[in-house]
Amino acid sequence: MTPRVDWTRVLVTDPAGRDLPEYARSLVTPLARHRVTAVLARWRAASESEMSTLVAELRRVWKGTLMVGQFPAVARQAGASGVHLGFGSVTVAEARATLGPGARVGRSVHTRAEATAAHEAGADYLLFGPILESPKPSHSRPPVGFDALAEVVAAVPIPVVAIGGLSVALEPRVLATGAAGWAAIRSLHTAAATEGSP
Repeated sequence: MTPRVDWTRVLVTDPAGRDLPEYARSLVTPLARHRVTAVLARWRAASESEMSTLVAELRRVWKGTLMVGQFPAVARQAGASGVHLGFGSVTVAEARATLGPGARVGRSVHTRAEATAAHEAGADYLLFGPILESPKPSHSRPPVGFDALAEVVAAVPIPVVAIGGLSVALEPRVLATGAAGWAAIRSLHTAAATEGSP
């Protein structure tokens, strides 16, 4: 049986333009301070080789749940927890064929219909959003809000992780919807202690 994952706080990487060893080392304090429970190695426009290097550097500083964005082969070679698929990625079935039957495969979705389809396709968990406006949005989609998050959570029996403009201060609102947790780039990269952190 695939071990249960704690999705409460997921740090999403943002290494573009950074020296990868230095970037990974810079995450040590934020990972501990914010009590991060999982890491999603995401790097938009990265090649498979670049993602492989990023994952190797992350593995030096993080021994917990590590999901690899877009590249099932990198996840398999690195012994990562699984792969996270975005739009334009391979299908869930294709990713699972690369990783094996016990692999964890996640999918990004933006609507209830997409969430239902991803679940039916065999996804193990979903990343849903954007919930709120982000300071540096990487997409053009309008925020959907907490009510839409609750609707998606009710529509599928797999973990739903919220993303988009979220922080530790908003964690109670996220969890109140029944979501498994939340993910962020900016708010989980800072080394400053946050409410709820030691």
